[in-house]
Amino acid sequence: MKERFSGESGARILLETLKEQKIVAGNVELARQIACTGQLIDVAAGAKLIEQGGDDNDLYLIVAGSFDVVVNGRVVNRRLPNDHAGEMAAIQPTQRRAATLIAREDSVVVKLSEPQLAELGNKYPQIWLCFAKELARRLEQRNALVTAVSDKIRVFIISSAEAIEIARTIQNAFDHDPFSVAVWTDGVFRASHYAIESLERVAIAMDGYPDKRAALAEVSEKQRLFIRSEAQRAVNAIRLIMVTGARKGEVLLATWNQFDLERGVWTKPSHNTKQKRVEHVPLNDQAIAFLKLLPREGEYLFPGRMGAHLTDLKFPWATICEDARLEGVRIHDLRHTYASHLVSRGASLPMIGQLLGHTQPQTTARYAHLADNPLREAANLFPVVLAGSGVKFSNDRNVNRIRKHKERNYRKGRGRKKSA
Repeated sequence: MKERFSGESGARILLETLKEQKIVAGNVELARQIACTGQLIDVAAGAKLIEQGGDDNDLYLIVAGSFDVVVNGRVVNRRLPNDHAGEMAAIQPTQRRAATLIAREDSVVVKLSEPQLAELGNKYPQIWLCFAKELARRLEQRNALVTAVSDKIRVFIISSAEAIEIARTIQNAFDHDPFSVAVWTDGVFRASHYAIESLERVAIAMDGYPDKRAALAEVSEKQRLFIRSEAQRAVNAIRLIMVTGARKGEVLLATWNQFDLERGVWTKPSHNTKQKRVEHVPLNDQAIAFLKLLPREGEYLFPGRMGAHLTDLKFPWATICEDARLEGVRIHDLRHTYASHLVSRGASLPMIGQLLGHTQPQTTARYAHLADNPLREAANLFPVVLAGSGVKFSNDRNVNRIRKHKERNYRKGRGRKKSA
């Protein structure tokens, strides 16, 4: 963008633009000196011109574009063309930057170093007067962000979901007392959330907002969204265990670089497996399709707090078992269920042992009795030849076969009598 201020015509445009700057106030000679000594800089949208805590002390005059002023991660103001930024550090060179300036769009600024500004200020004292007025105005803006101290005592009622009615009753009892009462339930008794940190966030938010109820609602909504996303990741982890038969720890520690979805292979590193050896496990079509649908939110398949991975599925699994009315069922039982289905569908025990990462055949042998069922089904395909010999059959399936056998013979007999 700075090309528009280059060349003979561009220099004229730059001079006219600098005359409009607050610190220049129409002074043509001051505008010329800034144009000669200052450095014209392009700033791309999203780029940081100034960073909070930085020790640089240059002054920036905004020629084109706009910037967000960010303090502690929160946008508190905006700087537009003809505004300046960085004067506080320029006036006091030892002071660190008090805010971050981020370009909202492609922008152009003129940079003046601290020595250049000092030289111009000594020649044109109006610059310091302009800074003083601007700082007073910005101080007033900053004060608007600081709310008055609340004289009310803040009471947080921490409650589980089961006792929420009792908590509401206590809250209503304080309706006519000089208390600010909040029922706080989000994050209690959840493995993915830390109760004390949540309480601190609510307290800080209530101190930083004029409307305490709005602050509490905003933080609670963020907590609810966080918990929902954590819960969804936990459910997805359980689903992956179901369709792969993997151990819980292998799934929670799984990273995206372990999966080759084109070849359909999961390479488990030795430090993640029980046997401390690398395992190359083929994935079934269902698992591959499921993994392709998972959102990639970082290094791990199932990220938890602060970019790490989920560490436990105890509470989500307990909720699932309660909803499904399952008693005494462990997450590890999903691994047994996976193996049981494979055995009952005819997969060999050595093959299942490889899929589960077993090193000892006797570990897989626990599923041997399940292989009897498909064999028995195959044996029952033999036609009934002993129906009239007084042999009794033990299962309903064979009883039905005998009934059909007798009905078929009865129809054949009736047919012979008619023809006679």
